[in-house]
Amino acid sequence: MNGNLTLQYAERALLLRNLLERIVPIRGRDKEYSLKGVITQEERNAIVVGLQQLKEVVARRRLTGKE
Repeated sequence: MNGNLTLQYAERALLLRNLLERIVPIRGRDKEYSLKGVITQEERNAIVVGLQQLKEVVARRRLTGKE
């Protein structure tokens, strides 16, 4: 079971890394970026899961006073 979770995490991390590499600055425009290609459903799912995990970590830290 734990190996499955590790594999899922690694797959999400890879999807998000690939997505981030496709975000490029727009030439001549400060702090503006463009995405090369389209976001796949797998990338969308990885974003949702990753944000949910971050939300859970922040909530746990607030409960334990470790901000």
